Amino acid sequence: MAGMTFRVDGGQALIDKIAQTRVNLVVDVKRETLKAARDMQRTARSLAQSRTMPGLSRSIYTSTKQFAAGIEVTVEAKSPFGYIREFGAGRSGPMPFMLPALEKHCPEWESALADALDRQPL
Repeated sequence: MAGMTFRVDGGQALIDKIAQTRVNLVVDVKRETLKAARDMQRTARSLAQSRTMPGLSRSIYTSTKQFAAGIEVTVEAKSPFGYIREFGAGRSGPMPFMLPALEKHCPEWESALADALDRQPL
């Protein structure tokens, strides 16, 4: 399987350090992280399109675990062909789809998190 997991935690310490009015930051971080994961999933599905591995793109899914002060999001290809496509095997060279999806959307995600932080009252 090929996949990526994101975990944003430590939010409880952040909440303890800031006033109650700033709790919205955690909500914003969760929302932006989920949006980024869905964008990565769509891009990975698009890049994984293949006539030789037709079920691969449909096997890419997003799962989430929500915590009081954080979120964990996994974008993963359930198909065993995901690993072969991403890293190559035998005569089949790598044709990455997960890493390019991450690289495409990571700057947007980082920017959205910085904007969420900037929106918080000091």
